[in-house]
Amino acid sequence: MNKKLCAGLLLIGGAGTALADDSISHTFFFVRPHFQSGSPEREMMFRDDRVNMAEDGCGGTLEIVGYGSATTESCEFAKYFMPFGKTSLNVSEFKANVPSSQLDTDSSKNIEAANFNIATQSATSTFKSTIKFAPKQNVAGIGFAWKQTFWWCEDKPKAWLEVAFPVEHVRNRMRLSELITSTGGSAAIDSITGKTQLGLDGAPVVASMTEAFKQSNWKYGKIDNKKCHSKWGVADVEVKLNWSSVNGDCCNMSGYVGFVIPTGTTINAKQAAYMFNSVVGNNHHWGFLFGGHMDFGIWENDNHAVHMKFDAAGRILAKNNQVRSFDLKDKQWGRFLSVYNSFAQATTANTNFDQFSGTSGINVFTKCVSVSPRYTADSNTALVYTYCNWSAELGYNLYVREAEKICLNKWDETVAIKSVLGDGATSLARNISKNFTGSDLAYDSANFTSSLIKKSDLNLDSASHPAIISNTIYGGLGYDWETCGYPVFLGLGGSYEFSSVNTTTNRWTAWGKLGVSY
Repeated sequence: MNKKLCAGLLLIGGAGTALADDSISHTFFFVRPHFQSGSPEREMMFRDDRVNMAEDGCGGTLEIVGYGSATTESCEFAKYFMPFGKTSLNVSEFKANVPSSQLDTDSSKNIEAANFNIATQSATSTFKSTIKFAPKQNVAGIGFAWKQTFWWCEDKPKAWLEVAFPVEHVRNRMRLSELITSTGGSAAIDSITGKTQLGLDGAPVVASMTEAFKQSNWKYGKIDNKKCHSKWGVADVEVKLNWSSVNGDCCNMSGYVGFVIPTGTTINAKQAAYMFNSVVGNNHHWGFLFGGHMDFGIWENDNHAVHMKFDAAGRILAKNNQVRSFDLKDKQWGRFLSVYNSFAQATTANTNFDQFSGTSGINVFTKCVSVSPRYTADSNTALVYTYCNWSAELGYNLYVREAEKICLNKWDETVAIKSVLGDGATSLARNISKNFTGSDLAYDSANFTSSLIKKSDLNLDSASHPAIISNTIYGGLGYDWETCGYPVFLGLGGSYEFSSVNTTTNRWTAWGKLGVSY
């Protein structure tokens, strides 16, 4: 690839980042894993020249890196999960005997509370609140990387094996907050039994969004601020075969191929139970690795030297099956709409004159899907200044990831959107904020059939993580010294990752590393 083409691709990537819009109403967020090939915390002070540092050595080198990171910009992050590009949502409850609650012209209303199994007992007032998300991720880990030469040419390493993996602790929090402006009374009471009214999924109705997001009848998509969503684990193992192609006085070049062994978190039903649950690694995808390293000497004078170093890492990731939630087309947050999961359920509601029964949409619009992340790429450019045993590094990292492709193999056409009036009636137009009772269809078999949600009505893109173009700037300081013929190094570094859109996290990362060549 020539220089003009490379420059053109970088310009296009930068323009795409600048002009793209924030993503909204998505159900799954992918966080770029730490300590992968091409990442600053992995590459700084630990490039291919380390295998030849020990005089009369075995051509091996090892590094141990402790790192930690924390996300910033939680307000933009929240937009990713929320509908309508909002950072806060106004929730209001529909009541048949409160005319003011039935207005679909109220532009301030973002969420119909009945979809979340909220029903209150006041005869004159309805439930109202405002909710916000403030997502946050913290990561702490230790990375291990090892290189061992097995083929020499004229006393210089020609080929070597590399194995690397991090052990991480990942903690994700959605940090739901709710300001209730009208309680509407406590949860509705059944006039016959005197107990809390049963609602969606045959579970008791709730009296707030905080309660709704953690109700036990929800199988997926829950938020519970009191639960600690954190995981420990090995975040994938990389195995690479490296070889030297140019080994000169002022220029060194090498390449590699390899593969990723998924050892991190599997995205199964248990993992999908909570929104933005903690994930260790790369969503359990196998992958093929390829890339290379280039080192150019720019200037040298006595004990001073300046080098330009380039690291490139490409990954082709294999598809796998994961459990994810999805919306309906043109219905942001449609996954939370209340539904009838069958004509039999609508019939029971009609027979019992039941306004509240039905099924929580999140339990229906969450399925096992095929996820293909396709291609990712890291490019790292660094300017390295050395003086005696000291080195200082300043660099820029560009990370690119294709949008995930989501496929749903099977969808049973048995589900219809429930009317807010209940009693077995369905709706053709209802969305998460408006009820449009004028478009309701009264209970009967033909009407239910015409209301059925088809596979073509599903918005599978809402379950996919969009394309990523992220930028990272970093700096580091290190010191090398020889101890009994075994060169040892220490290094400290820090980086900030950012993007103009919310498909990637803005986050700080700091690391310290210790390494030895032998």
